[in-house]
Amino acid sequence: MVIGEILTVNATNFIQKVDLIMEGEGHTYEQINAESNRIADTLIKRGLGEESRVAWMVGQKKKCTAEASMAKLFATEMAEVARQIGQQVAELIPDGSTLQIGIGSIPDAVVQSLEGKRDLRFFAMGIDAIVDCVERGLVDKSLGTVQKPKIVMTEILGTKRLFAFVHENPLVEGRPILTTINSRVVGQIEKFISILGAIEVDLTGQVNAETVNRKQISAIGGSFDFLQGALFSPEGKSIIALTSTTPDGKVSRIVPQLPAGSAVTHPRHSVQYIVTEYGKADLRGKTLRERAEALTAVAHPAFREGLEKFGRENY
Repeated sequence: MVIGEILTVNATNFIQKVDLIMEGEGHTYEQINAESNRIADTLIKRGLGEESRVAWMVGQKKKCTAEASMAKLFATEMAEVARQIGQQVAELIPDGSTLQIGIGSIPDAVVQSLEGKRDLRFFAMGIDAIVDCVERGLVDKSLGTVQKPKIVMTEILGTKRLFAFVHENPLVEGRPILTTINSRVVGQIEKFISILGAIEVDLTGQVNAETVNRKQISAIGGSFDFLQGALFSPEGKSIIALTSTTPDGKVSRIVPQLPAGSAVTHPRHSVQYIVTEYGKADLRGKTLRERAEALTAVAHPAFREGLEKFGRENY
């Protein structure tokens, strides 16, 4: 490597270090860019970097920081949507419920919205959010000889903190999959609340949680067992929670009809609540027209006119 290349690499490393320091101090991307430009000019004047290469590097950094800024804004917006959905779902959860939740931003948002709930229990999947609930006093820690376990797990997915919590914890009981992902077993649990996700829901209440453009991207897993079990459960509820649109906002996830070739993961007669950031649609006992109206009401406003038109013409 020639001396000029070494100096250019050093200049690049120096600017990158300045970026990290300024980010750590809470500076904005605009401030970081301005400081990087100032340093680049100084380095070029001192002969510590060939101008075109330093200029290219600064240009690339500007592009990256602009993209990072947009990604940060996007993540903030999506977190707010998940928070709104979490609050909507939490309103459906009474004290003493047994919750079945999965992983992702919406389940996490649901857990964060449970403040004030009492004597909650958890079933099936063990995730870090359960530890938070126990530490916040949402799970009653008292143990009795005839009490049912507070937390039943057949699988655990999380950090070391979760595994440490589970280890020899009397609140937790591990069970085989066949006695956990089982609608007959679930149906015997009072106030069982199943919280599931979906890719899209049509105006009749059919749910696709498996395919996009006819391609399989997920599988049914135990979701139908939990959904059906929740309907059998005394005071139980099944909840499908999803954002009203795709992340870019260009496609509604409440659709007139499921596209040809889509999986019907959950049939309409088994679906109870559909929840988005715009509200809750309870489909129980509703006609097709009433279902279409209820689902249109929780769709993104940009797509409601088209959904209303389809509903009027077809139901």
